[in-house]
Amino acid sequence: MSSSMRLAVLLLALLSAHVHAQSWPNKPVRFVVPSAPGASTDFSARLIANRMAPIWKQQVIVENRPGANFIVGTEYVTKQPPDGYTLLFSTLGGPSLNPAIYPDLPYKATDLIPVVQTSRNTVLLYVNNSVPARTVKEFIALLHANPSKYNHASGGTSTYMMGHLLRSLAKVDFVDVNYKGGAPAFASLMAGDTHFSFGDTNTAAAAEKAGRIRPLAAASRTRSPLLPDMPTMIESGVPGFVFTSGVGIFAPAGTPMEIVRRINAEVQPVVRHKDVTAALEKTGTEAETGSQEDFARLVRSELELWSKLVKEGNIKAVD
Repeated sequence: MSSSMRLAVLLLALLSAHVHAQSWPNKPVRFVVPSAPGASTDFSARLIANRMAPIWKQQVIVENRPGANFIVGTEYVTKQPPDGYTLLFSTLGGPSLNPAIYPDLPYKATDLIPVVQTSRNTVLLYVNNSVPARTVKEFIALLHANPSKYNHASGGTSTYMMGHLLRSLAKVDFVDVNYKGGAPAFASLMAGDTHFSFGDTNTAAAAEKAGRIRPLAAASRTRSPLLPDMPTMIESGVPGFVFTSGVGIFAPAGTPMEIVRRINAEVQPVVRHKDVTAALEKTGTEAETGSQEDFARLVRSELELWSKLVKEGNIKAVD
């Protein structure tokens, strides 16, 4: 094929992509949530889907595909046509944490395009009331003085990795006890079968309300406006301890960037609307958004962080 013919084919492909993007959406759009109905991510997806339907003049369907630490739903989206009609609505677990820890994952981080962040959940370090520590510094001193005596309740890959992050940064040792989800992990913490865990305010609500656990610090980089009196792990003496429980929309690789940018531009004002922000805050979730490049940078930094931790600690995936 001559160079002029190749140029003509390229121009035709670009024109076709542009026309396709201009007509999008002309049928219903799906938000695939890789977790069960009722969780905070599912609530956020439905809240935003209802707001996007009149803007896009199409039905926006929320479809739950839970299983295998977000792998089932995430893989499903990566295998869909890159046309903007099937999107992943997820925490960063599927797109950035799983590719770092699972060696035989059926998809790669590059199989998804970060489109727009919609919110973030502040994750806290909680201890059972039997633990004689009122601050993170006291708790770390306790772990140093009693290696392998205290148990960490892990509710899945994210909290499992947070335990490893604490172990790496604070140079402490403890026993990981793995549960199938945050609810059973916090049930064990509330019962005193385990001593500490990481979780968002929703996950910990029942146990905290019962007065059997207490939070020591937040894993966010800065203090959450929803919890202004709660110090961060960094403030509490663990430099580098940041866990970004971000939530956002992802598209299959190859989706035209015109569609990606349009979704980003049209979702942002919806997320920032006072009614949406207020609804998210009732679930302990902060509205958080920005450019496509900002979100891609966040996803990439998380992938780099966890990949480094897995390699340095020779960490194996949790079932």
